[in-house]
Amino acid sequence: MPQSSRESIYNALLQVLAAATWSDPSWNLPNGDSVTTFALSGRRILPLEQVPQASMPALFLAQWPSEKAEQNKAWGLTRWHLKAQALIVFMVDTTISETSIPATRGNVILDAIEKALNPYQERQTLGNLVENCWIDGEVIHADGSDDGRAMMLVPISIISG
Repeated sequence: MPQSSRESIYNALLQVLAAATWSDPSWNLPNGDSVTTFALSGRRILPLEQVPQASMPALFLAQWPSEKAEQNKAWGLTRWHLKAQALIVFMVDTTISETSIPATRGNVILDAIEKALNPYQERQTLGNLVENCWIDGEVIHADGSDDGRAMMLVPISIISG
């Protein structure tokens, strides 16, 4: 597999994640449909207060500040372990009732992200750009129970080369 550029890898990862879909009847879409996807996506993270409710759920992909290189042979391609963080911002119902569970929407979205990264229970190669790409590490949740603005950080590992 030839070495792919970091830009093509991160752009492909954003496309795969942004295409994730899920079904959630509580989203109450105008057309009555319960299947949704991200209303906004990009590689530049916006401050949470600048993400309008109409643009939620939103997905932002950040390149992790560290990379790891491995080269077993002096003449071989360098194998890179790249990291990314997917920041997902969405609104939740903050009414307090037995049926209102703020974490539910986050769980549904995380399941969709997991499926996008492992669609056939096989490696995710981002269109043959990398060897594999997967959720790797601790997913951090903020359920939005205080102001309705929920978020999660999803760590992603990528092996290229």
